[in-house]
Amino acid sequence: YPQINDKIKVVFENFYSNKTESLATEYPNLFYGDILVECGEDSRLVTFDDIYSYSDDTGYADMGYGYYYVDGNNVETAVSSAINTLTSGETKKMALIASHSNSAVFTSLYSKTLALNGFELSEIKEAIVQTIPEGTDVLVIAAPTTDLLASEVTVINEWLDNGGKKGKSLIFVPGATMTNLPVLKQFLAEWGIKYSSGLLYQTDKNYYYNTPTTM
Repeated sequence: YPQINDKIKVVFENFYSNKTESLATEYPNLFYGDILVECGEDSRLVTFDDIYSYSDDTGYADMGYGYYYVDGNNVETAVSSAINTLTSGETKKMALIASHSNSAVFTSLYSKTLALNGFELSEIKEAIVQTIPEGTDVLVIAAPTTDLLASEVTVINEWLDNGGKKGKSLIFVPGATMTNLPVLKQFLAEWGIKYSSGLLYQTDKNYYYNTPTTM
């Protein structure tokens, strides 16, 4: 990074130094190998989980009986995202329509990356969506579990239109349990988003027994 931009300075700190110990108050989960990106008075911590991706081939690691394998290094993405967030001076607000989404899917797959990239995440939990929170830039429907009502479509359409100024974004993440959602399907089609059912077919011999199987 310093070779690309002389405004960037990299310092290696002793994990047990006085400076590092003082940071532990602000970042209780600070650990050896973490990267602290600072710009002026603002900072962002890039942790082990941000830097590395890992998998559990045993299937028991979460229960304490197995172990994880580090299978990817995302340090460039993680650090660049943190730098971009701190230098842009802008925080985008993203809201998940939790009452019609599988929140767990969205949280596990996307929330950490989005937070690292400077998004402020929130959830709309009301059973029937009547308003979109003020200042929301991005609306998300993830792995939908229930169909939208006609009144909710009106609310979302008006939010997307933004008084004729547009500029708002809708992110749709499909899911395997999507069935019988005609209102949502029609709404998405009007905004140029279409989806259909399909099968994922596993051909990697490390992940099936005897013959290739669908998942």
